Amino acid sequence: MDKKKTIFISWSGDSSKKIALALKDSLENDIFQEKELCFVSDTGIKKGDNWYAAIKHELANCKYGIACITKENISAPWIFFESGAIETREVPIIPLLVSARYSYLDKTPLAARQAVDLRDEKRFCEMVCDLNSRLNISSMKKEQLNNLAKTAYSNLMLVLKDELERLEGVGVFSNRFIYPRKHTTINIDTIFVSLPMATLSETEYTELRTFLLKLQKELKRIGFKKVICPMLEIKSKKEFEGSTKASLENFAELKQVDSMVVIYPKPLPSSLLIELGYGIALTKKIVIYVQDDVRLPYILQDASGVIDHVKIRSYSDYDSILKSLSSNGRTLFRIAHDEEK
Repeated sequence: MDKKKTIFISWSGDSSKKIALALKDSLENDIFQEKELCFVSDTGIKKGDNWYAAIKHELANCKYGIACITKENISAPWIFFESGAIETREVPIIPLLVSARYSYLDKTPLAARQAVDLRDEKRFCEMVCDLNSRLNISSMKKEQLNNLAKTAYSNLMLVLKDELERLEGVGVFSNRFIYPRKHTTINIDTIFVSLPMATLSETEYTELRTFLLKLQKELKRIGFKKVICPMLEIKSKKEFEGSTKASLENFAELKQVDSMVVIYPKPLPSSLLIELGYGIALTKKIVIYVQDDVRLPYILQDASGVIDHVKIRSYSDYDSILKSLSSNGRTLFRIAHDEEK
């Protein structure tokens, strides 16, 4: 029997990679003494080889799969691609949970698999014995193999000590907390315009809304199919229908646009800062126009230097904003990864 690269160890992300390599070393050197037993893509592909073809070859020939699941890669598509390729061949695949709960696998392609929590020594040793039972790697008796697995487990946990401690301090980001939950797509070529409203005087409001009508035309001219702004619908401050309704509608619309422009005329305790924070968190393509001699709140002042989807521009008057959009067009809303696709 050809025992080379019999076990395919899948990983995604730096932590998962470290775990996969440590597990490979443990299985090959501490437990089975089979030097080419496991395939890990970082070490199993020679320089110059077609890495995708090499991975496909190993996926098509492995006899057992182990997917190293951490909090950081639970939504990573690559690990599920590899797991799915193994699963379609009806080859056993074990999700190895590293500082991750069993519930994290719910609603994933691995939900029906019998997972092993790396913190559970007994289950780890059972996995090793199951490997041997299915693949007949070693002639050792089960009790002997189980004792060897216990020793190897202790060494493995020592090697991964720092990484496991780091992962214990990591939480899982959940879309359950981003309102509204049901929206999972964005509408291309749409833009949300955020402006101060309630904090303006009636005169300031009228002046800003007059500008907004011009801004709407310019945004459509440079390619936005839909421009969304509450001020377009609310002609006067007297027509406000309450902050609750505004919040419900604004956040739902803001979640589904792909871009955002913010007009910041003066330091005001305005809801536009809440909308801006929401847009930044959702990685909208954002351009912030700040009135000359006005400073954004502290943490936003250097946002364009550290957040690649945020740009900050100064303006002297409303007409200068229109000129900026006219001369730059959609390039203002382009971010680095758009050019890489």
